[in-house]
Amino acid sequence: MRVRDSDVERIQQDVASLFREVFTAELVKGGYELVEDAGEDVLIAKPAIVDLDVIAPDLQTAQRSKTYSESAGEMTLVLELYDSLTHDKIVTVRDRKQTVSVIIKRAMLNGAPV
Repeated sequence: MRVRDSDVERIQQDVASLFREVFTAELVKGGYELVEDAGEDVLIAKPAIVDLDVIAPDLQTAQRSKTYSESAGEMTLVLELYDSLTHDKIVTVRDRKQTVSVIIKRAMLNGAPV
């Protein structure tokens, strides 16, 4: 099966939405207050996921399928922190990770395993 442009866009949107949700929750859990306005002791955080490589994407086809993989993929998380008043960049952090979970996906054709 071929990954279509619409699949790529959907995966990017899904990952971005989940990332925003988790990133925000972790900041709040860590005791950070999220604000909308610049001020003293306020940082602008610009997180990004780059080089996202999904090994077995969910293509949402009519066929049922299973794929076996040792990894779901890998990505690089980039975080830039800026002073909210001067907009001076304070730090850039990069962290590349590969997942360790196992993905199972097996092709089915006419209701029978392939």
